[in-house]
Amino acid sequence: MKAVYTICTPSHIAEAKTLITSALNHNTDITAFIFIFNADNYAKEELNKFNISNTVIIEELGLENYGAMQSRYNAFELSCALKPYLADYLLHKKGFEQVVYFDADIYVTAALSNVWQDLQTKDIILTAHINGTVIWENDEIAQKARRGIQRNMLRGGAFNGGFFALNRTAGTQKFLAWWKNVLVDGAYNKPSKGLFTDQLWLMLVPVLFNDLLLASKHPGYNMAYWNLDERKLRQADGNYQVSAADGTTGPLIFFHFSGYKLENKSMISVYHPNLYTFQSRPELTTLFNAYQTQLAAHGYEALKARYAPPKKGWKKLFGWRK
Repeated sequence: MKAVYTICTPSHIAEAKTLITSALNHNTDITAFIFIFNADNYAKEELNKFNISNTVIIEELGLENYGAMQSRYNAFELSCALKPYLADYLLHKKGFEQVVYFDADIYVTAALSNVWQDLQTKDIILTAHINGTVIWENDEIAQKARRGIQRNMLRGGAFNGGFFALNRTAGTQKFLAWWKNVLVDGAYNKPSKGLFTDQLWLMLVPVLFNDLLLASKHPGYNMAYWNLDERKLRQADGNYQVSAADGTTGPLIFFHFSGYKLENKSMISVYHPNLYTFQSRPELTTLFNAYQTQLAAHGYEALKARYAPPKKGWKKLFGWRK
C-alpha cells in the first residue's frame, strides 16, 4: 500500500487541496492524506467537503512530544517538526508499505512510478536543491543564482525537506526515530544558531544512514526556483519535460512552487524576486497559469482572507525558502 501526505494549517488548505488533487489525477494507486493542525470548525468543514483525501486532525492523534513542540514552535516550525512523526504514523500505525511526503506548495504533473522504482533500490529517497555543477552557459542570471543558492545551502541544507519517500523497513524506523528525536527541540528556524527546521538535519543522513539513502538526481523531481540555473521546462505531446544543463532529460514529475503567491502572481518566487522572471523564463508560464487556476478553484482567496490577512512585505529567512 502506498500513501502520499502533506501537512498544513488552515491558511494553506487551498495549496494542500491542489497538491492532493494533482497527485490523485496522475496516480490511482495511492491513498492521500492531509494532516492539519490549529483547525477551527470552518477549516474542518472545508476539508470534510474535499472527500478525495483523508483528513486527519493532528491534535486528535495523541502524538508523542506534540504538546511540548506545540508550545515551543511557531506554526511553520511545527509543521516541519511533524514530518517524521506523521511518516511514522502512516508506516507503523496505519500499515502503509511506502510513503511519500510533499510540501503543500508542490504540484504533481506525472505518475510517481519513478519514485516507486527508486524505493525498490533504497529505503530513503531525498533530493538536493541542485544536482551538479553544470549550469546554463552565458547566462548571467544563472551564475548569480548559483552563487546565492550554494551559499544558502550551507545554512539551510543541501537537501530540500519538501519531498521525501520511505519504505517501511527496520532501517527506516531507526531513521525516523532519530529524526523525531532531534526535532523535539531542534526544529527552530534560526540559521544564525545553526538550525533550520527539519531540513538542515537531513545533511546528516548520508553520514548516519548512507546505506539506506538514494539522493535522486532525476531532473523532474522537485524542480523549483532554486534549480532553474540548471533546468529548463518544455512541453511535448501535452506533457512537461525537463532538460538539464548537463544534458540529462526526463519528464517533470513534480514542481515546487515555493514562494509563489497569487497576491504576487507576476513573480516566480517572492524569495528570489530579483532573479528569474516570466520574461526571462517564458516556458514556465503555462505551468504557473495551471497552478494558479487550481489554487483559485480550491478557495485560495477566501482562505487567505480568513486565515492569513495581507502583511507588509514578505518575511525572508535568508533569501530562499523550502
